[in-house]
Amino acid sequence: MANKVGLTDAKIAGLKAPTAGQIELADGIVPGLRLRMGASGIKTYILRKRVQGKWLNVTIGRHGPSFTLAHARKKARDLLVDVEQGKSIARKAGAKRKGSKGVGTVAELYETYLAQQIEGKKRSAREFDRVFRKYIEPEIGDRLADSITRSDVSRFVEKIAFERGKETLTMARIVYRHLSTFYTWALTRLEHMPANPCRDAWRPKRNEPRDRVLSDRELAALWQSAVEDG
Repeated sequence: MANKVGLTDAKIAGLKAPTAGQIELADGIVPGLRLRMGASGIKTYILRKRVQGKWLNVTIGRHGPSFTLAHARKKARDLLVDVEQGKSIARKAGAKRKGSKGVGTVAELYETYLAQQIEGKKRSAREFDRVFRKYIEPEIGDRLADSITRSDVSRFVEKIAFERGKETLTMARIVYRHLSTFYTWALTRLEHMPANPCRDAWRPKRNEPRDRVLSDRELAALWQSAVEDG
């Protein structure tokens, strides 16, 4: 998931490339501006904006000496002004992320999943949709579906399990299970995602049932009941 703290030059310089997948950091100054880095170590600025109900993902430029955070913020602000004025920015040179055609965000891909996989299963569909809308979409719905990593899933599930006052470990397991089911289906559509990001991610373990020993008083009551019943 994207880190919700502001970008700084020092933070960007100190970033370490992930061993697999991608990481994203969200800027706290310009809404929608993010820095993405993959295993190659290349750092790319993107702008993510919801336009007419759909997520628009625009590649702004590659981080380097000639294109710094200040340059990325200026360009992102200019693009946001274009969007507000109704101008199309998706067809500009370099606007689309290479290899992103057909991928879309988690939320966009989920709509296809909902229609194809659980339409007609009214009861299960309602519950799955409720969990997705309440927990999954607000947290990672605007992320590109092939950018979610195992560590993203682990942090997300941990947040539900331990940081939400009224939530339970049971709900964390349910969210994990639903997200894993979704990605099992989605893998055939995500060319650049090698495996289900939920695989080997952290989730709460089920409590093992324990043997219970009857107290002396309970044993006596059981014996008396057996005598009375013959």
